[in-house]
Amino acid sequence: MTVEKSPEPIKRIAFVSTRIAGTDGISLLIEKWARVIEPMGMECYYIAGECDRPPESSANIPEAHFNHPEIREIMARALRALSVLESARKPGRKQGRR
Repeated sequence: MTVEKSPEPIKRIAFVSTRIAGTDGISLLIEKWARVIEPMGMECYYIAGECDRPPESSANIPEAHFNHPEIREIMARALRALSVLESARKPGRKQGRR
């Protein structure tokens, strides 16, 4: 597969999360990065299940919220898979470099 380089530099960035609102860690980190890259000429957009950013630069998609049943199921499956991986590790077994 070949990837062609765009003649124009990327000027739009979208932050995607289940929630971009309030003062939780992820929302604050997104706000910090937006303050860093906007002065560089980048346009920031926000896509989330709950979003308190300006409506002209955000998309609020309820199905993406962390309390939506489908998202909760995805998180539960991911946590079960992680649990299986953790339990497969045997005590004293040498692990690879991290």
